Formats: sequence, structure tokens, C-alpha cells
Amino acid sequence: MQGATSGRPRDVDAAGAVARLAEVAGDGGPVEVILVVRGTIRPVEGSHGTRWRMRLDSDHVLTFRAEWVVATRPAARGQPD
Repeated sequence: MQGATSGRPRDVDAAGAVARLAEVAGDGGPVEVILVVRGTIRPVEGSHGTRWRMRLDSDHVLTFRAEWVVATRPAARGQPD
């Protein structure tokens, strides 16, 4: 499987991820999902730092609450890990 922006193979088994998501969704109970996303961030205007907006490399936007963040690290632009 190729990464959309980097052209390098990803260490992701998409079919396996789909199967795991379908399994936990089928159980109907609450789950925790850990995502790794890369992009640029800024606080949502008027949120006083409690909500953040991240523009992903694919030009999609992800908005999230600050308390959902477990860890961060700087990432060089265009440099996949």
C-alpha cells in the first residue's frame, strides 16, 4: 500500500485495520482509537486553547479537543518517518 503523499509504503495493514474496526463497532460498546496524524495545527478561534484545528498533508481538516491529545512531537515537512 502506498502513502498518498509520500509515495513510500506504509507500515499499515489496511485490511487488518478494517477488520479490527468492524469487530469493535459490531460489539456496540465504547472504544478508544489511537490515531497518528501529521499536519499543521492552530487553536480554534475563540476556544481559548481548548479546541484545535489540524490541516493534514492531504488538505483535510481535523478538529479536536486539547484533552484528547496524548503526545506530540515536531515533524519535518515532507519527511515521512
